[in-house]
Amino acid sequence: MSSVQVRMRSLRASSQNVPWYWWAAAYFVILTVAMTWPLVLRMGNSVVGSYGDNLYYVWLIGWFEKANFVLHRSPLFTDLINYPEGWRLAGDEVTPAMVLAGLPFSLLGGPVLGYNASALLSFALSGFMLCWWVYRLTGRLLAGLIAGTLFAFSAYRVSHFIAGHLQLLGTQWLVLYFMSLYEALEPSPKSKVWPLAAGLSLGMVALTSQYYMYMTFVLTGLWVGLHVVVRGPRYVLRRAYALRLTGILLIAAPLVLLAEYPYFEAASVGAIPVRDAAMAANGSASPTDYLLPSNRNPLLGDWVDDHFDRSLWIEVNLCLGVAASIAALVAVAAPSESERWKGTRLHLVLLAMGAFVLSLGPKLRWFSGEVRFGLLGPLSTLGHTPSLPLPASLLYQYLPYYTSLRVPARYGVYVILIVCVLAGVGFAYLMSHGTKLRRMLLLSGLMAILVVELFPWRPRFVKLEGREVDHWLASQPGQGAVAQLPAEDEGTELLAYYTLIHGRPSVSGHDNLQTPFHAQLMASLGEVPDQGAIELLRSVGVRYIVVDVEWYDRIDAFDDLESALADLGLDETAAFEGYRVYTIDP
Repeated sequence: MSSVQVRMRSLRASSQNVPWYWWAAAYFVILTVAMTWPLVLRMGNSVVGSYGDNLYYVWLIGWFEKANFVLHRSPLFTDLINYPEGWRLAGDEVTPAMVLAGLPFSLLGGPVLGYNASALLSFALSGFMLCWWVYRLTGRLLAGLIAGTLFAFSAYRVSHFIAGHLQLLGTQWLVLYFMSLYEALEPSPKSKVWPLAAGLSLGMVALTSQYYMYMTFVLTGLWVGLHVVVRGPRYVLRRAYALRLTGILLIAAPLVLLAEYPYFEAASVGAIPVRDAAMAANGSASPTDYLLPSNRNPLLGDWVDDHFDRSLWIEVNLCLGVAASIAALVAVAAPSESERWKGTRLHLVLLAMGAFVLSLGPKLRWFSGEVRFGLLGPLSTLGHTPSLPLPASLLYQYLPYYTSLRVPARYGVYVILIVCVLAGVGFAYLMSHGTKLRRMLLLSGLMAILVVELFPWRPRFVKLEGREVDHWLASQPGQGAVAQLPAEDEGTELLAYYTLIHGRPSVSGHDNLQTPFHAQLMASLGEVPDQGAIELLRSVGVRYIVVDVEWYDRIDAFDDLESALADLGLDETAAFEGYRVYTIDP
């Protein structure tokens, strides 16, 4: 035997000794880099998408870093934005789990790096967790890798990644929770670790997203009810079942209470926006949303946009995919000798159906319109014909705080999760049944479809860097807040990001919750402030007015503004490309 053959045999032997999870982890890290390329080359200065919610989460990571390591105070309230009254973070999602995942990277290279690292980690971890679940069910790593890929890069996750919804990317904890819950509530769990894992992952869900927390608790209640259907009432009434379920909830309780504390505190002072249940109609999914390909797919997206109304694409890109659907149907229909899997399979199918119905919201929709019943039949949209209420309408009426779920379409992630688990089992079945030729043909066909459906989109990037005027503001001595003209709502997230650079409180920053005083302050500024507006700014400690010259030039009004500010006794203090700074004397 040659030395080359000996080395090759040694390499094969060593690779067989590497645990499966190292291979899976390496695969999902490499896949994440490839599917989001070239983001890894721009991690520290650019974000995917356009200016929007991504800026809020970049700011959030930067604010956590500053509050904890510079100011040494609680980050739950900030006076950097919505000055002078400040803003309670619980007016929006706080998502400490995603923020803390990005914080070490922020300390190394800034909040943009922290945001991107947290987002990319969610892809790798979501894929890995689902791969783990399928591997436990089937013993086939390849089936787990395929299923994990389907979930991590599903249309739902990619859409929210483009939109910058960092809190909705933390789906790895959903996978771990439901996998652990199945293992913990089996008649004789093999390990006592599973109840602990289920409780901790439920707590992490609460620390990730308020939407996911509420929806997961609702589906956990449905979970127990389905056990009554699938395994019988006696199964649920067993003492061991009740003790394990109670133990899971008790383990989760400290983390859940920690996650809810900011919201309880903000609600006590009326700082939580009140949602109208009617808003849920526009945030509801349609059954067609699970069938239409993603409009972000580079091969099919243009066709979808040309033929269908996808104005709400961020929330309703819920396509299950042809390959995943076929493989999942195989898992459902394939014969099995395992009674445990038969029960789990039925339970998964019913749970997915429940999540699907809840994602449709309070009233049935078809494409982008409500289904109404009238003289023209069940799809009539004319006149004041009644719409078709769904079970969620009862939850909006009777379940406390359910009206806060203004986007029930987000239940779709649970449907996608379960379909991907079943798809993994289906792929494992196809890999081990039938003739070799039939297996190769089926798998080759499904993999070809997968390539089309998961074809990497070309990311669009926007750069995040401080303006020259922000660095100048940072160098100025003394205190003093900043106001920017025009005082409009557009771009408030970008102004919040700039506070991380100049370090001064900003009158703008977040319009999710404006007090009457702050609304009056913003309205008084308008496009051209008057003497009363300047006096109001002076009274609350605003020192600098930054004027967006390009904006005023577009409406040919900069000369008018400059004359008005001069008449008010304000002189230009500094000039930069695109901006002028005026100072208000104390």
